[in-house]
Amino acid sequence: MIGCDVALIDEGKFTMRSIGHIALAALGLGLLAGAGPLTGAAFAQETAPGGAIAPARLSVSGEGHATGEPDMARFRTEARARAETAGAAIAQMRGIMEPLIAALREAGIAARDMQTSRLSLQPLHSEQDLRGVPPAIVGYEAVSQLSLTIRDVDRLGEIVDLALETGANGIDDLGFEMADSAALRDTARRRAVEDAIRAATVLAQAAGMRLGPLVALSEGGAGTPPQPMFMEAARMGGMPVARGAVEISAHVEASFALLAP
Repeated sequence: MIGCDVALIDEGKFTMRSIGHIALAALGLGLLAGAGPLTGAAFAQETAPGGAIAPARLSVSGEGHATGEPDMARFRTEARARAETAGAAIAQMRGIMEPLIAALREAGIAARDMQTSRLSLQPLHSEQDLRGVPPAIVGYEAVSQLSLTIRDVDRLGEIVDLALETGANGIDDLGFEMADSAALRDTARRRAVEDAIRAATVLAQAAGMRLGPLVALSEGGAGTPPQPMFMEAARMGGMPVARGAVEISAHVEASFALLAP
């Protein structure tokens, strides 16, 4: 609420300062009364400079998707060994991992595409017996995991076979990617803008208006990172795998002017 402070002087007269306060208060109340309720969701109308009514705006969102064939793969392999002593467990694990890394290098896997992602040594305990005797250490387990990037996806089966034949205990966390997804992302963006224009056109026609020019456009968020889409099967060594496709999504927010029909 707007308030005013009226000061009285002799014979009930107002000061000039008080008259100014009253005038400002009346002006403020008049502006509030003329504003009416404020609305603004997908449809908004503003007053342009000079008092003219600006064209109404229509705000919409658009989604776009694009898919492409992956050209690289990532997976993780490991060497796991158990022995009575910690030193023996580590030695056995190294006896698996060192020849594995050497074989991968000889096969053309660059050093930058091999990274140790886990290295652990844990004691192994006996089970607690019925007499309540606490478990004792009966040995140790050493584990080393190696993350690999295969930049030629057609060699995936060959590299997996090589790892297993060299002594790796298994593989996991297999995924397919695109080395360069920029073009795919741009396609998703274009489709998102087209989707926004299509939605705005339908809404404008349904409201009995004409769609005017684009007045604002922004990309919402970073979009969806490449996602694997398992569609077609292949063979990875002796195991069937689905290379499929990679999907990228984009989201845009757009505002258009609405014109009279």
